[in-house]
Amino acid sequence: MVPADATTMYVRVIAVGSGSGFLGEAAPNIQLWPEWGIMATVPEAPDQVSVRLDMHRKPVGTASYTCEDNDVYMVRLDISDKGLPLWRVCITNTSTQELGFVWTTGQLPEDVVQPRMSITHELRTSVKAGEQAMNMVADVANIGPGPLLITDAAGTDLGGGFTLEKVPARLEPNEHSAIEISAEGAVAELVSGGNRTVTYVIGCNDRDKPNATIVLGCDVQAAPPTKATESGGSVAAARKYIADHPFYRKRRFTLGEAVSAHEAAALGDSASRSAHFIAPELRPEADGGAPAPEEPDEDKGA
Repeated sequence: MVPADATTMYVRVIAVGSGSGFLGEAAPNIQLWPEWGIMATVPEAPDQVSVRLDMHRKPVGTASYTCEDNDVYMVRLDISDKGLPLWRVCITNTSTQELGFVWTTGQLPEDVVQPRMSITHELRTSVKAGEQAMNMVADVANIGPGPLLITDAAGTDLGGGFTLEKVPARLEPNEHSAIEISAEGAVAELVSGGNRTVTYVIGCNDRDKPNATIVLGCDVQAAPPTKATESGGSVAAARKYIADHPFYRKRRFTLGEAVSAHEAAALGDSASRSAHFIAPELRPEADGGAPAPEEPDEDKGA
């Protein structure tokens, strides 16, 4: 719809391909006509076309377009008959590759220089408890006929343990980049397992908020129980038990004896690096005998 007082209207068009970046393809065929008038093909300036209701009446407007950078085309329509509120536009691809078109309309040139954000609208990471989550990456492109300005800076706290790590400050029409978001804080808070979802609206000059909305998710899988914790005890308690037990304190082990993985994990840093544990099936108590404590040799240590 054209405002009743409008004498000039602008249509700003961008051609968008399947990839990204400047296409350099042939200009599309742009046509305009009033609601009950004759369709007119818009030429590149300085040429212009007269738009008519029919061949027997005087023109109700003139139009032409200029070609700008990044596959952007600016159409100017000068209206001489204000009694025509409804105008139509038709954009036809003339390139050999499939293209899409995004356009804006307004009475002033600055009104039609608008961006259009294209971005992944959901990002989710899944890790095991204790693991570090890699940054989540969203491809972002500007498919609008105006610069996209992002106002959120790297380091912005997005809530829920999510942090904006990398973001482009500006994207020209048909440019693309990436946004990186860390879930490190969410993983740390979900140390016992669980999931979290938050919604983040990117601060930018795209007027359409849904275009700039990302749903962020984090799933943390709880660590499987260890033998030290299956009975309700803790790893710390198991370490203390082994460190305090006279058999483990006084018995000397040689490098050739087998190590039980869960015993080694429970012992932690409380034993010498050269200490090895006897596998359960080789222990004397397996045959009913009690191990005889041994005092460590003074020259070898425990």
